[in-house]
Amino acid sequence: MKRFLLAVAVVAVTGSEVAAQGGSEIVALNARAHAEAVKIAFYRLEDLIRRRSTAAVSWTGDVPPATAGGVNTGWLQDWTRRGLRARYCTDDPAIAGTLLVWLHPTRLMGVGNDHRSVHAAPRLYGRERRSLHWLDAGVAEGGDGRHSV
Repeated sequence: MKRFLLAVAVVAVTGSEVAAQGGSEIVALNARAHAEAVKIAFYRLEDLIRRRSTAAVSWTGDVPPATAGGVNTGWLQDWTRRGLRARYCTDDPAIAGTLLVWLHPTRLMGVGNDHRSVHAAPRLYGRERRSLHWLDAGVAEGGDGRHSV
């Protein structure tokens, strides 16, 4: 059985500014929606890699196809439009890989450049104890009880 290393990430934006709305309900709602999209996309791809098909885990670029090797990957076109990207990094299928799912655009609908609001949304605006990983310079910083990768 192959081991599997996980990382859910929101892409860091250098010089990120806090959205003018601050902690308004609109920012909270949109940040939570972006964070949920990242998490759901991650869990669907994780399920594909762990349980359904090891043949379908490789794709070119940062946008997984809807189907690969005749298997439905679970990736939604809405996630691509939202700016989600994903990559499964492994040198050898028998060795643990790293699955990354992140938000690519500099500006996000409803939160602008405030990617940190999405990063913290599960903890601040949801009922979870941890934030998402923060991806910066090739390192997914854990924080809030998560390990860095």
